[in-house]
Amino acid sequence: INQTWPLFETSLEVPLRNLFPEPDNRGLKHIWKHGSADVVVRRNGKIVCIIEPGGSQHFTDDKQVKNDKRKYMLCKQHGVRCLHLMNGVVNGLSNRQWRKLLGGALFRPVDQY
Repeated sequence: INQTWPLFETSLEVPLRNLFPEPDNRGLKHIWKHGSADVVVRRNGKIVCIIEPGGSQHFTDDKQVKNDKRKYMLCKQHGVRCLHLMNGVVNGLSNRQWRKLLGGALFRPVDQY
C-alpha cells in the first residue's frame, strides 16, 4: 500500500480501543475492548480502511464470524471501511487485481462501498 499509494500510511495489529471511542452498544463493547485491526490504513491521519486478511475460520467458525460482524459494525459506525479478505484470495490475485480491489476500498466513498 505504502509503495503504490504513498499518501496512505499503514499500521499493523492496532487495538480497536486505540482507534475508536468506547461504543454505547453492549454488543460491540467486547470486540472494542479485546479486538484488534490487522491492518489500519490512514490518510492525513484519518482512518480510511481496516483490512482483515484471514483463513477459513473467518467464514466457518461461528464465534469468529460474530466477532468479524461486530468489528464491521464498529467500523461502519465511524465511517471506516472494513475489508475482509481470505488469505487464498489475496495470494491468488495479480498486482493489477490487488490494486483494483484495494483502490476501491481506499478511494470510494464509504456509502458506496
